Amino acid sequence: MEELPTVEKMKYLALRIYNTWKCPFCEQYDETFDHLWTCNSRINEIKEIINEIKQFIKNTSNMLLINEEKIPTVTESAVDFINCWDITFSNSKITFIDLIKGIIPCELTKFVEEYFNIKNTRLTFLKELRDFIFEKIWAFWINRCVIQKEKEKNAGINKKLLKNNFNQNRNDYIDINRKIDTLNLFEGLESIRSNIYFGTNLQDFIMVVNYALVLLIFWGVRR
Repeated sequence: MEELPTVEKMKYLALRIYNTWKCPFCEQYDETFDHLWTCNSRINEIKEIINEIKQFIKNTSNMLLINEEKIPTVTESAVDFINCWDITFSNSKITFIDLIKGIIPCELTKFVEEYFNIKNTRLTFLKELRDFIFEKIWAFWINRCVIQKEKEKNAGINKKLLKNNFNQNRNDYIDINRKIDTLNLFEGLESIRSNIYFGTNLQDFIMVVNYALVLLIFWGVRR
């Protein structure tokens, strides 16, 4: 998931073009994966997404309880208690950024087990939640891509220019914000190269791969 082609990722391919580029919204900070979701210029959008996800959890849970002929007892405070709604990056706790990646916090696992006794109901809830989060994050990312594409168009950046300015060495750019090894990333950018050379759909490739990863995480945790 952290390999979304943000501006910082594009610097691995064409540093000469993107060297001074920042976040397409605030234009002040490097557009890292974490900044993508925490940028102050889009913080209200993220807060709205969080509120929609909370409401979805509450409504879907109560609907499933009714289907099980139980009293719909899920409240807003119960959803808030899941405690993964901070819009920050943290090494010590699960935040909303981790939920975006498909990581299930312990509080969510406890929530599911507390309210749903039937395994199939738990799986149904997790699947519907996964799909809902994916839908919201997809729309958020696509909106970003539209803005970035317009900026690149205005700057005269096209596939030919990118191709002619590819970094010759994988070490041309070292991302100081990156939390994992940078040397293995260069080989992981084939989707961007494929988009430039052959016109494949970059966004679809990235999001479909991430969708598969999220699916595996959500379903794997219940095994």
